[in-house]
Amino acid sequence: MPSLNGVFEIARTGINASQEALNVTSHNISNVNTPGYTRQRAVLTSKDPVSFGGHFFGTGVDVSGVERVYDRFIALQLNDARSGLSAETSHAGILKDLEGVLNDLGGAGISKPLDDFFNSFEELSLDPSSRPARQAVLSSGIVLSEAFKGVDSRIRREISNVNGEIRGITADINTLSAQIAALNKEIQGIDVTGSSSNDLKDKRDVLLGELADKIGITTIESSPGVVDVVTDGGFSLVSGVTSTALTVSVNGDNNLLTEVTYKGANLARTIKSGTLKGFINGRNDLTGALESINLLSATIIKEVNVQHRAGYGLDAGTGRDFFTPMNIDTAKMSRNLGGALISGGTVTDPAALTLDDYEIRFSGSSNYIVVNLGSNSVVTSGTYTSGAAINFEGISVTVTDSPTPPAGGDVFSISATKSAAMNMGVSVTNTSAIAASSTLAGIPGDNTNAISLSGLRDQPLVQGVTLASFYQGLVSDTGTKANDAENNAAVKEAVLAQIEIQRSSVSGVSLDEEAINMIKLQKAFEASARLLSAANEMFNTLLNIR
Repeated sequence: MPSLNGVFEIARTGINASQEALNVTSHNISNVNTPGYTRQRAVLTSKDPVSFGGHFFGTGVDVSGVERVYDRFIALQLNDARSGLSAETSHAGILKDLEGVLNDLGGAGISKPLDDFFNSFEELSLDPSSRPARQAVLSSGIVLSEAFKGVDSRIRREISNVNGEIRGITADINTLSAQIAALNKEIQGIDVTGSSSNDLKDKRDVLLGELADKIGITTIESSPGVVDVVTDGGFSLVSGVTSTALTVSVNGDNNLLTEVTYKGANLARTIKSGTLKGFINGRNDLTGALESINLLSATIIKEVNVQHRAGYGLDAGTGRDFFTPMNIDTAKMSRNLGGALISGGTVTDPAALTLDDYEIRFSGSSNYIVVNLGSNSVVTSGTYTSGAAINFEGISVTVTDSPTPPAGGDVFSISATKSAAMNMGVSVTNTSAIAASSTLAGIPGDNTNAISLSGLRDQPLVQGVTLASFYQGLVSDTGTKANDAENNAAVKEAVLAQIEIQRSSVSGVSLDEEAINMIKLQKAFEASARLLSAANEMFNTLLNIR
């Protein structure tokens, strides 16, 4: 019932509540510059009243808990914004590097060597018997080949660098996922006891932000204090107190590429944001550029060789290639179940080459079709015999039991362009072998084949455009993509800054606000102390009554 003892108790609760709340305020002030810190506040509630004489009397105040001033929706937006910005920034960086590789500034690209090469044939046509002019053709062919090799090498090096980054990012993702799962366990254990785990939740939010930088994620509070993490492609990285690691391996069908998988599933097509996605997108641009460079190189090799074969050199020779003939790259697909192998192919008719990629597809151990992947059409079919040549569109390859035959569903790939730039070289070593004349009788003064060779420059030989236009289009497209990625990154950076301001306004520490709160709590503490003093005087008065 109400008594002086009750007043003592109320004063005591007020002192304790003010002191505990002041501790929270002090904690906020000391962490004003701590990255990822979320402002906390003591939750004060009135204690249950007591009934006496038909009335209810209060019994003081209690600190029911310490909570974070936290907006989950803003936190989700923040992580999404970080993932989007990281993807665009990393993608833009790769595109800028690719632009530097392809750019013709300073003569580092292919445009000038390509132009010089055809100019040399034009100069040769003015004097087909000129040794200096023939040497210029030979030298310009070598320079053009080296230019293609250089661009090919630099792109491959960029791809290798990106693969290294992907491996590092994947390792970081696995480490962060494991740390988040460990914090889930720790937080869960603290929350069960009714204690506050706010600082650990802040640490977990920091880790979630770092993870969002690496890969797009969605977080789900599956139970009090526990956050599950799922990639934006739907794969679970953290479930309760358990994390699942991503794995990295070399693509079985393309050793240029490093794949990131989740329990065997390739993440490349499922994730939508984060640095990992930016690097995957950038690597796609690099491999696309490499394919274009190889196609351009293969087209030059094919068209120049076909035309050169038709002419005659000063030594009366004919039917000779100017550039080193192309290799035919073949491969057994990693998913094949049969034991058959495919040998390296050969070019049987350069003029018949389409420069498209092909697949030999087996419907059983004895039947196959050859599909042109460019036109998506069947070019030939037949009955399989181990070791027998399979011929189509200027190419010959051989599939052999090793030791078992192919199985239904097995696929073998064939490409005339895959390594064209890497292996590009000049076959002619003697200037007399350069075929400037179109007839044997026209030697040495006939220049018609040299004119035809120089005229290749103006023909739409690759995807409906000239050789130079194709390369310039590749350079232009890369520059446009790089600018678009940089602009997108700038927009996403502005969005992220705005969301960070929103978070700061809700969860950040304001020293002015904390100072006001500190004064308010100090006054409350003093008031409770005076109440305790007054109750003590009243109690002493009662004791002194005679």
